[in-house]
Parts: sequence; structure tokens; C-alpha cells
Amino acid sequence: MTQTEETFSPSTSIDAESIASAWLYSFAQAVESGNVADVVGLFAESSWWRDAVVLSWNLRTLKDHEGIQAYLAEHLEGAALREIELWDGAKPAYNGPDDGSGYVEVFFRFRTAFGWGLGDARLKRGEEGEWAAWTVMTSLQELDGFELAVGANRREGERIPKQSWSELRRRVQEFEDEDPQVIILGGGQGGLTAAAYLELMGVRALVIERNDRVGDVWRKRYDSLVLHDPIWLDQMAFMPYPEAWPVYTPKDKVGDWFDMYAQAMDLNVWTGSEMTGCTYSEDTREWTVEVRRSNGETRTVRAPHFILATGVFTDPHIPDIEGMHDFEGVVRHTTTHGSGKPWAGKRALVVGTGNSGNDVAKDLADHGAKVDMLQRTPTYVITQKDGLSAVHGTAYLPSGPGVQVADLMNLATPYPVSIQNAPAIAKIAGERDQKLLKDLEAVGYRIDDGQESGGMIGLGLRSGGGFCIDVGSCDYIVDGRIGVVSGELARFTKTGIELTDGRSYDYDLVVMATGFKNMRESARRIVGDSVADHITPIWGLDEEGELQGLWRPTGHPGFWVTGGSFSYARIYSRFLTIQIVAELSGKKK
Repeated sequence: MTQTEETFSPSTSIDAESIASAWLYSFAQAVESGNVADVVGLFAESSWWRDAVVLSWNLRTLKDHEGIQAYLAEHLEGAALREIELWDGAKPAYNGPDDGSGYVEVFFRFRTAFGWGLGDARLKRGEEGEWAAWTVMTSLQELDGFELAVGANRREGERIPKQSWSELRRRVQEFEDEDPQVIILGGGQGGLTAAAYLELMGVRALVIERNDRVGDVWRKRYDSLVLHDPIWLDQMAFMPYPEAWPVYTPKDKVGDWFDMYAQAMDLNVWTGSEMTGCTYSEDTREWTVEVRRSNGETRTVRAPHFILATGVFTDPHIPDIEGMHDFEGVVRHTTTHGSGKPWAGKRALVVGTGNSGNDVAKDLADHGAKVDMLQRTPTYVITQKDGLSAVHGTAYLPSGPGVQVADLMNLATPYPVSIQNAPAIAKIAGERDQKLLKDLEAVGYRIDDGQESGGMIGLGLRSGGGFCIDVGSCDYIVDGRIGVVSGELARFTKTGIELTDGRSYDYDLVVMATGFKNMRESARRIVGDSVADHITPIWGLDEEGELQGLWRPTGHPGFWVTGGSFSYARIYSRFLTIQIVAELSGKKK
């Protein structure tokens, strides 16, 4: 998730700058001389190195001296790290109590054989007073020759003889003169952000979006939806929100912003377009994609790279439950719930107690339905108002260091470290939410305290969901506007449902808040068995502790996957697109 370790206020009793400078000097000397043993000697026995396409063209997490040494022995020389120095974007700082048991954080800049990067090191004091690296992160920020056209490197603008800028944009967007180099299926935050990075690196990218307008992927979700995370976390790369933007964004406003984003960033999006065929040639190492356009025309486009950006959680999982087709009411998944308005005065059941289930239950209750939620297992609950800040820390706040630095802090925390810290974070959040949690238990709602599951962090990284960020539904549960039924659904009856213990209830509507299929199965539906059989699982942590299948090689040439939240898209699209451009340019051999 997005836990950044920044839960302490920087202390002034420890000379962080001197400690950071001394360690970084030794690190630079060891790295630039290629002395792997000396580099490893600067790490604590229990330590981590997280590498984002610097030492290898992948996202990797290495643990302890043995893992770090093996990785450096294979990759350090070829990466040619040099010019390692303090980064002027953030000063070294000590975070923790004044007894020195915290860590000094140092940000550094460097060059490699292929571009320039930014790194982060967190130093802890050993038993004899020495400061050694607990975690190190290295990230490639730009490829030489493909620098992002932003800031001082922005384009001057074009004066085009005998042609307007609008006509040029139309020709480019329609790919009238040449094929794209990258085809992106899906125009959500992942697809648009990847397209923006590619556009700014001068790479031709086509986004295929089946909805009629950019942003409909959000507009078509249930009416009451508002983003659960604040704007300082949920924003797009290169284009921050206006200062008057609300802290929590309604879904229709998100959709409009996506539309503006695509236009402002000059992204090539074909809306109202359906991919009707997709094949990969081993001989040409190229994808051939058939697209039915909004005007009925069929276009064939070819590209060496294909990004699946339809969303990690797209295809609904609806359990096959006995009697479902005999039920005389309506059964639907949360993905097809629009508004509770038609269900005023009706009896409704929501099966599942995660985010979507709670949002839909509250929406139904607000519109006058008599609502129950079926709770099958204990639920981890954290409030948006009080508990959530324990997860996100202080980095993603107006008083924080800014999104660029916060994102580096985020990236610098290996996922296994986040999971190790998750029970303590869940405990802090639980203390802040203590009254609500006790009130929920008093009405029969079963609470997962996060000590085994890891709460929002652990559940999110392992499965992508299974928790509730409360934005008001829990008060409805406490005061009875939403009822709670505990048990396991056995079967549908003609008039409702029956549980495994024999209890039965009558309903007019049953909404399945039962989650989503793994994106690997979505890939199978979209690109076929010949591709899906060769790719890794998508989501969940691999043996090193990196998310599987996302923003990194999938196992099939030229096939990439992006997905997840705004912050995931903003942070990791950089590394996804750098890998693609490295292949296109021949930098990756």
C-alpha cells in the first residue's frame, strides 16, 4: 500500500546531515569502485535493497547481506553507477525518538550507463554507534535520449505551415501516417498515466477505450462513489489538481478530470472503440490488434508492445450459489449497481463487507431501502477521518514534503517491511477508531483487529481488498439503519436466501460485493490462452516481496500490465515505460 514510514517528526538532536554525508561518501566510493564486499559492508545485517530498473531491467527487492551481495555481483558493474551525491530535493533528516533508535533518511542522485536516477537510504545506528543502511532504494528516473519533455525540457510548441495544430493533432491521434509503438488497452488511471509518460518521452502510444468518453470508467460506477483517499495521494502524474479541488473527489468529477488530462497531455485515445482481435507474432515480435471504432469502421494497428490497463479488479467474481436462477428478485454485482433510488421501501441484502459493499449498503439505506449486510468473516475497519492517516503517515498531507518526495519515500519502503510494520500500524489506527469499533461489535459486527491479517496494508498487498475504509456506513450499522447478518450463504430461495445454519431471509434485491477475479483471468479473456498461459500471476507478492506481474516483465514478450490506485499508476508508470523504451531503443539487450 502507501505506508511511507514517516510517522515521526524529524528530530534536531541528531546531526542527520553529517551522518548522511559520511555514509553516502563511503557508499559512493564502494559502488563506483565496483567493490561489492565494501558496498555490502555498509548495510546492517538485517537490511533491504529495493531496485527499480537501475541495476537490472526489472523491479527487485533483495534481503540481507547474502541476497544483496548476489544481486550486486551480477549487476553492479554493468549498471555503472557514478556521480553519487546528495539530492537537493530533500534534506537528510532523522526520524524517530531522541534516543537514536529511529533512522536517518538520505536522498541521493546518481548517473548510470543508461540515464540518471534518485535513491533513498535509511540508516540505523548499530550497537557500537555505527550507522548502517537498513533500507536502500535506487530508481531510474530518465533514460538518456528520452528525457521527459517537462520543466526546462518542455517543448517549444509548433508552427506548422499550411496546417492548424488541431488538424495535426487529428492526424497524429488517428495514426494516419504511422502505427503506434505501444498499444494500451484501457483508459483509466493506469492506461492514461502510462500514455502520458510515453508521450513525454517521444514514443507513439495509442489508448483504446471502449467507453464513449474518457473518464466514463469512473462516471459509470455507482452514483454515491467518492474517492476514499485524499487528493495528496490520489492525483495524476504531471498535472496536479487546482488548489480549490475537494479533498475527496466525487467519481463524476474524477471522470471529467481524466477527460481534461487526456486532452491537456495530448494523449492519443480512441474512445467508443472495441478491441475485436489481438495476436502476437513470434517472427516479427509484433502485436496485431483489430479495433472496431465508434463509427463502425474497423482498423488494424500493429505495435511491438501491448499494455493491458483494464484494471486489476475489473471482472466481477460472482460465486455460483445454488438456486440463484430461481430467485424471483434481482441479483447483481456491485459493478452494475447505479443508484439505490429504485429500491426505496424494498428489502435489500449486500453480500460482503468491503469498501464497495459498504458504499452500496449506505446508498441503498439513504434511498429508503431496508438493508442488511451479510458478513461472512470478520472485517478490518479503518475510518477515513481518523484511522487512515496511520497508514499513509504524514508524507501525503499539505504539510508534507510534496508528492515527488512522498512518492520516493513510498517507493523506498519494501513491501515486506510494510507487512512487518502492518500490525503496529493497525494497532495505532484501532486506538484512534476505538469507540466506533466497540460500537460495531456491540451490534454483532465482527471485527478483524489487523494483528494477523496486517489490516489494510497486509490485506491490500496480498489480495487487493477485503477491508472497509469507513466513510459513514458504519454509523448506519451502529444505529440500525443497516442490519448485520452473520453467516455463510448456502442457497437462494425463490424469495430470498438461506444460510448454512438454516436461517432464511426474504429480499427483493441481492447485491454481490464478492470481489473480482484475478487479472490473469481477465488477460485470458482479452488476449487468449496463448498469452495468458505464459504470464505470471497478477497481484500478490512474489518470493522477493514485489507485486507480481505489474509494471515489470510478465513472462510474455512485449506484454505488460498496469493497474491499481492513482498512486500506483503515478509511481510505477515511470518504470513500466522506461523498460518499454529501453527495449524499443535497443538499450536493453
